Amino acid sequence: MRYVSRMTTDPILNGLANKRAEILRDITIAKDSIAMLEADLASIEGAIRVFDPDVTLRDSVKRVPALHAAPEGQMARHIFTCLRQADKPLKTIEVTEFVMQARGIDPRDKRMRQNMVDRTYAALGRLKKAGQVRQTDDKGHRRFWVMVGDPLAVT
Repeated sequence: MRYVSRMTTDPILNGLANKRAEILRDITIAKDSIAMLEADLASIEGAIRVFDPDVTLRDSVKRVPALHAAPEGQMARHIFTCLRQADKPLKTIEVTEFVMQARGIDPRDKRMRQNMVDRTYAALGRLKKAGQVRQTDDKGHRRFWVMVGDPLAVT
């Protein structure tokens, strides 16, 4: 009972307990929603079988695009614009910041920022493989990016 009595006097514990109760309620609602959706799915599948008893139903789900997914070629266009405007070779994070700004993505969102760093690095890797950009290293083994044929690209 000590825990209960402390919760009533300690505002931090009380707030955490309230948040816990809120999350438990949200979980219950989500589980109920899933149960309703599963019942709806079973009804639809039953209706399908009325019309075609021998049908084989596959669990195919449409692919949902990633958050802030770029249309094909947009990342490359932003990267090329960034590298063309640069007066020096750029680090991946600098290219990422340019891409985020160009696409209107908030750079303060740490999770999205890391996601965009990963996407930018992957796009740079594809462009490198295609021979359109090149990596240069400084003595500290940091990697910098330049466009192929760029006079700033010192090896």
